[in-house]
Amino acid sequence: MYRLTIDIGVALTSASYEMAAGSEELRLSPVAVDLPSARFLTADGLRTESLGETLRSVVQTAKQQLGEEPVSVQVTYPASWESGRLLQLWEALVLAGIPDAATQVAAKPKPTLSPPPVDNQQSPSSQHSPDHQPAPAKTTLLPAKSAAMMRPRWLVVAAVAAVGAGVVAGLLATGRQQPVPIPADAESSTVSVAPTGTPERTPDAGVELPVAEPLAARRFVVPRGRNDATQLNVASVSGVVPPRTFRSSVGGRNSWPVLSADRRTIIYINYVAGTLRTMASDGSGDRALIKSPPRGCGQITRVSWGPADQSIMVVECRAEGRPDRLLVIKLDGTVVRELKTGQPRIEDPMISPDGRTVAYWGQDSRGGPNGGSIYTVAMDGSSEPVQLTDRKAGNDADPAWSPDGTMIAFRRRVSNDNLDVYVMRSDGSGVRPVATSRAVDEKPAWSPDGRQLMIISNRDASGDPDKTYDVYLVDLDGGEPEPLGLTAGVVLTPVWSYR
Repeated sequence: MYRLTIDIGVALTSASYEMAAGSEELRLSPVAVDLPSARFLTADGLRTESLGETLRSVVQTAKQQLGEEPVSVQVTYPASWESGRLLQLWEALVLAGIPDAATQVAAKPKPTLSPPPVDNQQSPSSQHSPDHQPAPAKTTLLPAKSAAMMRPRWLVVAAVAAVGAGVVAGLLATGRQQPVPIPADAESSTVSVAPTGTPERTPDAGVELPVAEPLAARRFVVPRGRNDATQLNVASVSGVVPPRTFRSSVGGRNSWPVLSADRRTIIYINYVAGTLRTMASDGSGDRALIKSPPRGCGQITRVSWGPADQSIMVVECRAEGRPDRLLVIKLDGTVVRELKTGQPRIEDPMISPDGRTVAYWGQDSRGGPNGGSIYTVAMDGSSEPVQLTDRKAGNDADPAWSPDGTMIAFRRRVSNDNLDVYVMRSDGSGVRPVATSRAVDEKPAWSPDGRQLMIISNRDASGDPDKTYDVYLVDLDGGEPEPLGLTAGVVLTPVWSYR
């Protein structure tokens, strides 16, 4: 039985544990008793996700070394931190899975000092930084509402997913990508990334992409606004921090965001130009990805950027008086191949996680309700399309692969004003409802861990249609969808894991 104290300093962060026999410092890595605070504390501010990962890592280290969970956790922070950073601290505690941890100000502001040079005769782990100061008598500073009251039942899943994303965030942003594992005993559970907005080259296509810190797994991108003017918003499933709007440098409707596999880059469609743009995950570096759609494409109305090979994308092309087309293109707009869909009207393509298959909906006429039957087609164009659903059951659309590729979520139009969300196995079997109401439930997106769906709905408390839309979370196993408070006149297809 022990009490754990985590001491956040301006330069270094350390931890100690107190037992009946006394207190000792906790070794946070094989080579040091402290961790650099620069991983979450920068000149630009506090990186909440990185701090959450650090706090969780410290608690996990204590559990591994001492063989049990601490009976309590206390976190001290620099006296210079104001209310804004205290709110971020609490959010980080939520992400770390310790929202009930006590917090207290350190005895005095901790000086920013460089670590002393390591003597060749002395182990780095024996160095003790003057950044560490004994904590004063406990002065607990807790949020106005208790953490237990504010924590939704799905938050634990989201917090765990966020940590998982941090551990495997070392993906190359280009070419054929594979996760870069980080050992459990590694000194750092974070991955260094390029500075905000720094371009990263994609060798296969000769394209530089803007990159920033990886978007945490609990964060997602959703277009919101008016029908003729939507902007990308980055929001959190925790609801602790309000959404941040990324304003494109071009006006009109900005929509259909997709994320790179390492969650550092966003590609989206600007419907004024009918083509693709890109920005870093923090909204910086916004620019055109390709200057114009491929020849004969018309307008690009949908895009999918699967994780298996990020040097290519699938785009849906729409031109007046012509059948819709699915093209596989490089990031510079060069056409690799056209996929034969067998339908004149198609929409909502999405590449499977393994990069072998594309799901989409199609119908045999260009008119009628938005939606038809769900199909799949081989990414290499080697086989005919496979029909997964029959539009006799309803007009289906919005297919979305689960992160493991075993399931597809989609929406089914029951009547003009009534749309529901279903899931099925990737071969079209086992169709079952997940979110139903008398209103519109549509545009499903999967959580990174595959346990939840994010949907867009205009339902009110009784399930009837309302005038505005919101983002909802629903467990894959069922239950009532929960709103995230992102109400707007128009809320369009989000991206949470990938699309």
